[in-house]
Amino acid sequence: MAIFSTFRSSNFIRNLTNSVSRYTLLYSSRLYKDIGLSPTDQNAFKQNSIINNSGTETKATALRSIHSAPHIEDADFKVIGENGSKNLDPTILEVESTKKIKDIKELIDKGLLTIDNLENIDLYKLARVTDNNERTLLHYYTLHTKKVDRKIMHIFLINGFKPDQRDVFRNTPIHYALQAEEYHPEQIYKIIQNYSSTEMFLPNNIGETLLQKAVEKQDPILAFTICNSKDITRDMFTAIHNENGENILEIARKTAELENNKLSNLVYHTIRLTWDEKLHELFTIFNFPQLSNVRRQSLTLPESNVGKLMKKTEQELSENQYKREM
Repeated sequence: MAIFSTFRSSNFIRNLTNSVSRYTLLYSSRLYKDIGLSPTDQNAFKQNSIINNSGTETKATALRSIHSAPHIEDADFKVIGENGSKNLDPTILEVESTKKIKDIKELIDKGLLTIDNLENIDLYKLARVTDNNERTLLHYYTLHTKKVDRKIMHIFLINGFKPDQRDVFRNTPIHYALQAEEYHPEQIYKIIQNYSSTEMFLPNNIGETLLQKAVEKQDPILAFTICNSKDITRDMFTAIHNENGENILEIARKTAELENNKLSNLVYHTIRLTWDEKLHELFTIFNFPQLSNVRRQSLTLPESNVGKLMKKTEQELSENQYKREM
């Protein structure tokens, strides 16, 4: 009776069923034949199989695990959908394909990838059913739809800045944020701040575009951040200054007044090109740590504005020191 009760128990039946299902899935010669696995690949299939939370393995997850094996590249498979995934929108996996989807564009065109469901998608899992990887997903999305909204920017900021992903994600969101109808500087600040942990360089003259935007919007924080990037060259700043001298001068003043600010390239370049008493006063008061850098520049440009500024600044600093000692 005890044996019969054990046999009838739901756990026993469930475990037995799961075991049979797993055995059938992993060792079925028909499945191997369907996807054309060699004996070596069969072993990789067994070792890389993924068991979901219910204890069973769907064909979709099994086939993706096959594809994840390092030596298996283009195994044909059909995505049939997967239930129970917490992070992946099931509609994404309902796309039937005899080969991997070649481009995120295909998902967008079919209406399966939208702004609304993008935030629920596991980029790593989605990469398994496309020829793209998680590093290019948002790049393709913004490039193809030419849409940027707060939700996309939020997703981008969360997923887009891993150490090996900066090159892939670098341009597109900033570019479209600038072209968006609404100007959301906080989005751009966050993007740029993510670069600041490493050497920041914004290619394709994005920095110049951002600086022009900062001048247009009279935005000192954006101007300060951009001018400290490696994308703004001396000649580039000079050209912008020649067109917008007064605006840049005003931004430089605002930037120099920012709390706990250091001497930015914006202030330095402005001082270099324009003698301004207000900037000089701020420069003297704050006694920026980068004073030595400006001093080195002034040695090569003794008659420049920087040279004049340094002479006056050093004189005033000496006078202040003398007064303190007295």
